[in-house]
Amino acid sequence: MKNKVSKSRKPGAIVTLTILCLLIAFCGVFTFVSFSYGDNDYKEYVSVVGAIKLGIDLKGGVYVVMEPSYTKMVKDSEGNSSEVAMTEEEIAETDATLDESMDAIVLALTNRLTAKGYTEATVQQQISIDGKKKIRIEIPDVDDPSEALEIIGQQATLEFYSALEPTKVVMTGENIEKAFVTYDTETSSYVVAITVDDAGKKAFQKATAALVNSSLSAEEKVISIELDGEVISSPTVSTTINQNNMQITGNWTGEEGFEYAQNLAMLLTSGSLPVRFAAVEPRTMSATLGENALQMSLLAGAIGLALVMVFMAIYYKGLGVVADIALLIYIILLLFLMSQIPLVQLTLPGIAGIILSIGMAVDANVVIFERIRDEAKKGKSAPKAVQDGFKRATAAIVDANITTIIAAVVLFFLGTGTIQGFATTLFLGIVVSMFTALLVTRWLIQLFLKINDTNKKFYGLKEGEEINA
Repeated sequence: MKNKVSKSRKPGAIVTLTILCLLIAFCGVFTFVSFSYGDNDYKEYVSVVGAIKLGIDLKGGVYVVMEPSYTKMVKDSEGNSSEVAMTEEEIAETDATLDESMDAIVLALTNRLTAKGYTEATVQQQISIDGKKKIRIEIPDVDDPSEALEIIGQQATLEFYSALEPTKVVMTGENIEKAFVTYDTETSSYVVAITVDDAGKKAFQKATAALVNSSLSAEEKVISIELDGEVISSPTVSTTINQNNMQITGNWTGEEGFEYAQNLAMLLTSGSLPVRFAAVEPRTMSATLGENALQMSLLAGAIGLALVMVFMAIYYKGLGVVADIALLIYIILLLFLMSQIPLVQLTLPGIAGIILSIGMAVDANVVIFERIRDEAKKGKSAPKAVQDGFKRATAAIVDANITTIIAAVVLFFLGTGTIQGFATTLFLGIVVSMFTALLVTRWLIQLFLKINDTNKKFYGLKEGEEINA
């Protein structure tokens, strides 16, 4: 004999379900729609999807692999620089230095790109099949790829030369502890302040004293600062420098002057690396290409999602509707977390990871519904069928998802670039799908049963099967 659902529980369940649907619609608007608001105080709201950081393949940018350059810069008697090949001993010494200094090199390049405004750039170590160490650099959303490539290329030894001895190094970038831009109120221009170590202080004292006491004209008393053999600044010396702090001055005013001084300070801070690198595999991707790829991927995902939701509603009827609601909640939660977690950067493989995790979320619901059907066939009441069905399904769902999570973790730590993007979105998607499948779906089924527990066809049960409250 069927037990009717309590009339006092049904209105409350209907109100709860209505509020939930309205909340999903409300969150859906803020998840996918960006808009402007305010009349006098004009503001713009960026949707959750718009706030997700995009990788280089979707946003466009620069991709380059750097490998050790077994060459060195030398100067002739006239001070002209030229590039020559290293000896076998120098190559071995370079490899040893590379093994010890790779982390410092990655940090120096990261700092340089960050200082230039490329905060989303990634610099990572990479080891080829033959064991050669390389550095992979990705800079998404670059308006001027040539400028970014120029910054990446400026990573050789920073050296200081005196006009008296143009072939003798006075000091290298290793002696610089920090360099930053400051404003000189007396000259109304920007200056670059430098702090050097004690060795640099002694070297500069000797070189500047020699220049001051020389017979050269004031304009010729110059300390040349060279990066990879190219002069990046030639400040004149007016007095002996006998301290750790010094300044490079120039007619640097306005926005252009500030940018020049900032760029010089950035090069002084991170311009010296123990090993010279050469750019290989340089590639640029336009933002238009990435945008088209993103739009097509989202369209394909939306079509696939719609087809899945229709299939679930037709095949599982009421239970399928529950799955569809849970799936919408899953997507909103996943996208929100992706927009808030700094580590997440969406790439094309990352979209594949999302789609795969959506499939596993649907699969988890299928497993649950089939187990509930099996328990309902035994004549159990709805609460008992749901309880036992979830109990039987939980082990299978957890086992399948845990193995996928392990695979995602392995891919993240052993993979590089886009593989890590796939692993990140897959891991996050699986965690959220387990939450929605085991908790949200169960709560929704209980809510639906409070509204209707008499219509067997609504829940996709065959003749002879009953749902008893």
